[in-house]
Amino acid sequence: MAKEVNVVSFSFVFFGFEEALRGEVPEDTLTIAIKHGDEIIPLGDCFTKDAVGDVIEAIAFAINSCEGVKELYLRSGRCGVLLFPGRYCRDNSITLRLGTYEPMSHIRFKIRGDLLQLKIHRENRKDLETVEVPREEFVSSSLAFVRSFLAKFPDEGLMRKVEIVEEMARRKGLLPAEGKFEIKVEWLGEVKCGKEKFPLVYAVVSHGREIFSGLVEPVAFAGDLINLLKFSRGMEIRCEIDMTPHTDVLEKALSLVESDNPGNYLLLWFGGEWPGTVFVFNVDDELVFVNTKTGSVIRVKKEEAEAVAVNVVREIIRELRKWNEEFIGPIRKKDAVSMLIGELEGALQ
Repeated sequence: MAKEVNVVSFSFVFFGFEEALRGEVPEDTLTIAIKHGDEIIPLGDCFTKDAVGDVIEAIAFAINSCEGVKELYLRSGRCGVLLFPGRYCRDNSITLRLGTYEPMSHIRFKIRGDLLQLKIHRENRKDLETVEVPREEFVSSSLAFVRSFLAKFPDEGLMRKVEIVEEMARRKGLLPAEGKFEIKVEWLGEVKCGKEKFPLVYAVVSHGREIFSGLVEPVAFAGDLINLLKFSRGMEIRCEIDMTPHTDVLEKALSLVESDNPGNYLLLWFGGEWPGTVFVFNVDDELVFVNTKTGSVIRVKKEEAEAVAVNVVREIIRELRKWNEEFIGPIRKKDAVSMLIGELEGALQ
């Protein structure tokens, strides 16, 4: 007999919010608190936008642990996480102050399976309180809290962060997902390595659920998308590097496809770890994408996948033309652009 699980409601709240809306009290004198079932846990007076920003970071953590926080930071412009990742999130936990200053409190968030654990420390109390919430409940209720605040006190930077975490939550299955195939590339700036400079790009490939996300080198990423286009159309793909996966990795990918005739496969590296992160199988009129590390599988009509890939390659070419440097790492910019244009035109013919 299945064990009954009692789900206790959870939310963040601001005390004094209505008074702040009427202009009776300053915005940054509100008290942030946690409502867990019938229990209310005041945390302290806070700088409200700092508190909301910390709640957004907690949402990113609840979605995908430290990788979620890293994606949020990178896509919202906090690239210091690349140099000092442990300063922001480590050991599968993150500690946030939620903007409190009187008394100063902090919460250590930790993922425990499908639950998010909150260990609450308050400056004026010696005891420690622990709350556990289903991650899906935490994400939805915390997003509602953030949205309700920003509806009254808009902030462009915070709104951008909300958009990022909502997209992440849909890709990870914690919010209802959209049903279209998408490849997104976000241009974050540049990275220097000795005398060489590279555009810094964050890419996401999804179809409701995520199949790949991470930092990529745009020329290589566009090359992979052109190979995807060629593979879909049954064209020959030249490869100077042996990308043959280990037998156990291939067997796992084949088991996830669940097809009697999975056909040929293409291995897309996307800048990930060797021997590649994404398999693509040619099954009838579909392309089946498989990520063996996460166990994710998405099926896309060939025509849809081809159209999206072409549009993204063209977008990358446009952005590379705007690149201020003469070189992209060791490659001349004009040579990289010319190569991608030639490869794309060849695939489209």
